[in-house]
Amino acid sequence: MNQLVGCNFYVSAGRVGSSKFLVSLLLAAQVECHHLRMESGPKLDGIVPAVLVHAFADSSYDRSSFHLAGTSWAVQQVTTTLANLAITALKEQQVYEEDDSNSKMQSTTAHPHVGFVDHVSIMPLMLPTTASVATFLSKHDFYPKHAIDPQQQQHACGEAAKNVGKHMSEMGWKIHYYGSASSDNASLAHVRKERTNFFKSGGLDEACSTPNIARTTSCVGSPLNFVENFNIRLSASDTASGKKAATSLCRALRERDGGLQGVEGLTLPHSSSSSPESLSWEVACNLLEPQIGSRDAIRQKANSFIESYNHVHSPPEIIIEDMYGVGTTQEECFKVLQLTKEGIDEHDENVAARFVRYLTK
Repeated sequence: MNQLVGCNFYVSAGRVGSSKFLVSLLLAAQVECHHLRMESGPKLDGIVPAVLVHAFADSSYDRSSFHLAGTSWAVQQVTTTLANLAITALKEQQVYEEDDSNSKMQSTTAHPHVGFVDHVSIMPLMLPTTASVATFLSKHDFYPKHAIDPQQQQHACGEAAKNVGKHMSEMGWKIHYYGSASSDNASLAHVRKERTNFFKSGGLDEACSTPNIARTTSCVGSPLNFVENFNIRLSASDTASGKKAATSLCRALRERDGGLQGVEGLTLPHSSSSSPESLSWEVACNLLEPQIGSRDAIRQKANSFIESYNHVHSPPEIIIEDMYGVGTTQEECFKVLQLTKEGIDEHDENVAARFVRYLTK
């Protein structure tokens, strides 16, 4: 059954040398979404089949993400198009405008990765967490008949993810499935740890011992809930103190160390494109249950933790430099799905303009 879903598509490229390739991905996604809105096909009455909600390029981590929302059938089509274009570009050496592809993947602050098309996640859009979402679903006769059936949602997401993964496999890619797309329902964290070199790559590979991580490998799957991402950046007068504080904060936040429910965390080195010699540290969080372990809950716990940490350990003082979300939320997806044709046209222009700014800042 066709269901409402979100999709996050990640590639291990996010710097200006890849801008031509990355902008071509964004435009292809928007064109494909437009065609699907105009064509006949499996649709839900009154629901936009597919839209690119957001696109983000992170030069510090050399990573970009494209965030889609719509019906499972249409989102699958757009995601397959993105995968096809990215894989073809890599095979034909059209990703980088300069001959620096190896250095890109070996950067000491690059985001950990499984491969070039690093991660494809197709997630259920099913929890009316605000009155506006519930009103939208009711207005289009979508709630509660379809939107709160977890089994139908998981099946639709899993099938869409498997179909995308199958297409990538046919292009020569090795796929590690997770969640409802895998036979054992393994979590993404388990798959990355046990079946890939994710934790020996990018900024986690301090010895640069695995420079040639298999770039033709990807994680593809569907988590139980719509997953959000949230980062906290810390700065200190010396790198060692910053890393120690970030590691301690990460443990305080993530569920497996007694922190917030549904929160996974990873400590990563971070450098600014404007000051590459200056290294700070970030705690990157996956919110597996964002209605419980929320962005607000993380903000509150991070602020109180750093205040207490400075009281005990200062000097040097640890400063929260920034706290920011990456990607989208369910509310943001539903907001875009409500737009008129004119509203979506304007939205697409804004997404493209922001993406170019991310690449060039």
